[in-house]
Amino acid sequence: MLRSARFLEDFQFETQILIKLWIVEGFIRTSEHGKIFEEVEIDYLGDLISRNLIQARKRRLNCEIKTLITLYN
Repeated sequence: MLRSARFLEDFQFETQILIKLWIVEGFIRTSEHGKIFEEVEIDYLGDLISRNLIQARKRRLNCEIKTLITLYN
């Protein structure tokens, strides 16, 4: 899940890029523990944000995270 470690510190990127990398690596499947894809994606992003590894930079009108930035030191 820490695929963002390949990005430099303070690197800004679209959420969909990270999610596509997760899918390619097999971290996200269409269904995990009965959750739909979007719920799994939100859980993973929330986990990384709560650990201060990434930060939501921009949000869409529906509050969905659009852009992220890496925060590791």
